Amino acid sequence: MTSLLFIAAASVALIIFVAFIASRLLRSRTAGLSIRMQIFLALAGIVGAFAFGLGVLVIDRVKARATLLAEESARSEATAIAALVGSEVAGKGRSLEEVAGDLAAMKEPLPLTILAPDGSTVISVGSSPAPDEPGTVSVTVPIAAEGRVVGEVRVVKPTIVIQRVLADLAPAVLVISVVLGAAAAIAAAMIGRTIAKPIENLTEFAERVSEGELRAKPPA
Repeated sequence: MTSLLFIAAASVALIIFVAFIASRLLRSRTAGLSIRMQIFLALAGIVGAFAFGLGVLVIDRVKARATLLAEESARSEATAIAALVGSEVAGKGRSLEEVAGDLAAMKEPLPLTILAPDGSTVISVGSSPAPDEPGTVSVTVPIAAEGRVVGEVRVVKPTIVIQRVLADLAPAVLVISVVLGAAAAIAAAMIGRTIAKPIENLTEFAERVSEGELRAKPPA
């Protein structure tokens, strides 16, 4: 609940900030873009783009890492099953169909598919999703017996856990990006004020002199 309130407050602050910038830009169409505003937009734009890119990079890396872990898990299962089936076929002279039937008859079988050498399905064990289904990773490992390939084991792993991790991570990344953007905006405003203030004072002095105020005191 606290996280949702914080995200809502950050979103409102972001909307107000964007509205403020938009109003200043609209006003600059008639009054011109001040030096302070130019410096502010340049610095805030650079750091804001960096914060946004950092958030996208974090989510992308987490997704890639989670997908890799799911693929490694599927490969480990497929390799173990392929070695077991291969030893049964080679050591006991059993057919691929017989060994596949034993796997299907297990009390808690692993979701997998046994394929013939031509790619046709011998048996599908458990409730395994389709290999081309979105949100899944598929790994196929050959079954070797006496130096020849007698079939393949295919294991498909759903990546619903990855989607949940990303859903939990996205709000935190959003908050961090908003905080970085706000910090960049404050820093840019302070830097812009520091740089532009002497220039504005000198411009004001030049305008006073051009208007005939010859005794105007120059800025420090």
